[in-house]
Amino acid sequence: MKITTKHFTLFCLICFLSSALQAQEVIATSGGYGSSASAKVTWTIGEPVTETVTSTNSILTQGFNQGNLIITIIKDPELPGFEVKAWPNPASDILKVSVGNNEIENLEYILFNMRGQVIKKNILQEGESEIPLSNLTPSAYILKIYRNNTEIAIFKIIKNK
Repeated sequence: MKITTKHFTLFCLICFLSSALQAQEVIATSGGYGSSASAKVTWTIGEPVTETVTSTNSILTQGFNQGNLIITIIKDPELPGFEVKAWPNPASDILKVSVGNNEIENLEYILFNMRGQVIKKNILQEGESEIPLSNLTPSAYILKIYRNNTEIAIFKIIKNK
């Protein structure tokens, strides 16, 4: 069979159109939805990262297929109007903990290793406190915040070199 220019052009046109008309698709391994009083997020694990947008308080990366995705808060604070933040995470020398509501007193922290052993324990100051990490081995740790012996927040902390 002899292939003519007309047949070849038609074949190329069909190949081009079939590849151009395919819809985007993601083979996702997981996903979910989360919300708080100030934000709502939906995500798909397996979606390629296409853009990162930053502001003074937030970093949003479209898609969550990232090797260094770190979940920092495990348990949200249960006290109304109480806000607690731990940063930077991952940390190397110092972890800062800030308490948003200065009227809440009697706060303490306990830092555990992944075996559940207590590594550090101390009182949290009003406003912002620093937890020294320089003498710890690089690993993951659990930081629990207590008020009057009641657990109110839990963070997963990554200690770098």
